Amino acid sequence: MRTINFKFFHFLLGIMKISFIGTHGVGKTGLAWTLAGNLKKGGHSVDLLPEAARIIADSGLQINESSTEKAQNLILKKQISMENFYSLKCEILVCDRAVIDNFVYLIRVLKKMGLEKTLFNKKIKFYENIVNNHLKKYPYDYLFHVPIITEKFNVKDLYRSKNPEFRKEIDILLKDYLKNINTGENTVFTELPKNKPNSWNRIVRDTIKLDI
Repeated sequence: MRTINFKFFHFLLGIMKISFIGTHGVGKTGLAWTLAGNLKKGGHSVDLLPEAARIIADSGLQINESSTEKAQNLILKKQISMENFYSLKCEILVCDRAVIDNFVYLIRVLKKMGLEKTLFNKKIKFYENIVNNHLKKYPYDYLFHVPIITEKFNVKDLYRSKNPEFRKEIDILLKDYLKNINTGENTVFTELPKNKPNSWNRIVRDTIKLDI
């Protein structure tokens, strides 16, 4: 059976990958939907990648504070497989989350497992290699980090935790991880300003420089 060279198709078709990253309840989904809608109105071929964690939760596995290594491993792999699949279908792929924040939730699970240090480091290295290989082969063109701007967040979301402390914990882990991660030499990383949330959609539009 012949395998698909996704990197080749990405290069050949000129596919653009845009992702919004951050802890839960900060507005990533709204930004992703708004951008995808505006791009479609502008005549672009666009797909909006759903959040992998929701798909895994629908399969019956626990996410959020009660998540397990198995669940987070599946979420990470699902994210990668969906990005590769959707990248063959469109001109622009807009992602609600990326492998980066998937990995951060996994770090949190591993930290809570109370593993012996050598085993912990071994597992971190294993999953980090998966993330780095994906970023190297199929990089994001644009990454937008969405910060926490308020203590209150959407409590109607049936998938995400309502615990503000858990949300802060993920936010801190993500910020620490972003200090050292190599997202790719051609990736444009943008930290959306915490004090100007009303400008976020404009900043995204101006950064990607597309007709929308």
